Amino acid sequence: ELLQTAPWLEQFPPYGCVRDTAQSRFRVDPVYTVSGSKVCFTARTVACERKGSACCRSDVDFNKLELSVRTTCNHAIGSVTINGKRALMPTYEKYGAAEDKALYKLPGLNLTVANAEGAQICMT
Repeated sequence: ELLQTAPWLEQFPPYGCVRDTAQSRFRVDPVYTVSGSKVCFTARTVACERKGSACCRSDVDFNKLELSVRTTCNHAIGSVTINGKRALMPTYEKYGAAEDKALYKLPGLNLTVANAEGAQICMT
């Protein structure tokens, strides 16, 4: 019997989820800053374009950021801060049928619609 791989396991992120950005209240600026070994992103809140979607509710949070990375990037991120305060340790995992893709999950951001705008998410 052949193993069947769900098509979404080959995409980023590697699980079935809504990939419609019109249903997200949060963004990360495409421009980031680099200072030595620190890389920082700026979080943004935006109006939801799909009114009535569960993802557009006012209590939806921005608790985790996932980054698609090369498989050679394991141990590349040692710490994460939000507005200068330490966040939870990131996790790294490979995915795809050949485990030829990888991602970092930065959990515990604890950002909400009320406090996410302009928040600095930094990695070292």
